[in-house]
Amino acid sequence: MRRITLAALLVIVGCSAAPVVSDTRVSSTTSSITSSTAPAGGSTITAPQSIGGQLVRLDPLTLEPVPGLDPIQHPVDSWNLVSGDGAFVVNFEWDAPSESIVAARTVDVQTWRRLADLELGAFGGSVFHKDTLYMYDSQSGALTASDLKSGKTETLAAWPRDRWPWDELHIVSGDRIAALVSSASGDVYGVLIYDPGLGSTTEISVGEIVRTNPDSGVFDGGYEIPDMDLPGVAWREDRLFVVHADDLEIIEVDLIEGTIHNHTIETATWWERLVGNWFPTAVAKGPSLGTRSSAALSADGRHLFISGNRITIEVSENGQLVDSSEHLGLTVVDLENWSKIDAPDLDMQYVRSDGGMILGVNTLSEQPWEDEIYVLGIGPGGSVTTQGPFAVHSGGCQLITDGAHLVCTEYREERTLLRVVSLDSGATVAEREISSGDYFHPNGLLEDWAPRS
Repeated sequence: MRRITLAALLVIVGCSAAPVVSDTRVSSTTSSITSSTAPAGGSTITAPQSIGGQLVRLDPLTLEPVPGLDPIQHPVDSWNLVSGDGAFVVNFEWDAPSESIVAARTVDVQTWRRLADLELGAFGGSVFHKDTLYMYDSQSGALTASDLKSGKTETLAAWPRDRWPWDELHIVSGDRIAALVSSASGDVYGVLIYDPGLGSTTEISVGEIVRTNPDSGVFDGGYEIPDMDLPGVAWREDRLFVVHADDLEIIEVDLIEGTIHNHTIETATWWERLVGNWFPTAVAKGPSLGTRSSAALSADGRHLFISGNRITIEVSENGQLVDSSEHLGLTVVDLENWSKIDAPDLDMQYVRSDGGMILGVNTLSEQPWEDEIYVLGIGPGGSVTTQGPFAVHSGGCQLITDGAHLVCTEYREERTLLRVVSLDSGATVAEREISSGDYFHPNGLLEDWAPRS
């Protein structure tokens, strides 16, 4: 169970090639540790019993190991969560026979020390805030808080059971904990908000957010494929925005007043902006219809960036079904007056927030997978700024914490590469070969996984 969060997998977008730098990565190990460790200033914690890999600190600009910091080993059946500020990592160990988490170990990234064991069960959503990890167990309904330094865990509230988060937990105004969750049936959604000052939970009913038309008229044999539109979601301290990109309808949830407002943005030329169409050659496996929307907020929370991907199905000459994709481009909405602002006419299908900036992705092909990555923002005059596109061979890109570089993972034939790219010049400033199962975080943390037979 490698690098799996139990809520949802982050969608990460991609970036290109350049000179090869010699590989100096720390090799993986498969030895066992049976002793316990007691880091200075922390509680005694149990080391992993079977080694599946190690955490390695790299300089995020050079991709070279940080001198004097030995790798920290982690077990085979485990995965890692890293806090949004990069300060902490928690390694969760999974026991397949019991289908449960058997250990959770915290690491302080700055001091490079294991801090404590956490006593945790299954969870369906989480969020880090300061020195605490908050988690919601969808099965039991428990909302818990775990102190990352001491290992102490307490139950804060009993949320409803069998309510599945759309994305993750979020910290909103007043240090409240919020989640957009489904009903038990999964048809309607609401926002649960826990207030630590009051010790109570409120719920704001949002209603149906997934649009499903079962009568699409498109058949796969005798099966009529439903047309399903999934919204994009963006959180602000005082608001939640649920966005449908194809007709620019936005549900605004006021997280303070508990009210709902629906907005339809003028879209007279929206469909004229469909500038990208590509047709993968492979026959669709489990064909689907509908729009996958995405939304991201500018750093100041004023501008909402929106994109999407409309999936249609074409019937080839031999009668097979083939997916077609229409990229919905970029639209930016000023949330103060609920109007569109001028935005570049970019071929784009996905946006996400990253370090206060916006990453946009345009997939050029699937075989081999190639993306174009844009870094988007709002300039001093209120206009949309763009950097890129940066070309990438799959894998995905993230902004390094300095805000001036991207780090991209690329798969090239039999090799997997990390590349650091300058936003100003587009040049590759560092490159490093890793294993295909490894994962790099923009704070310089490399999950170096041992090969599996």
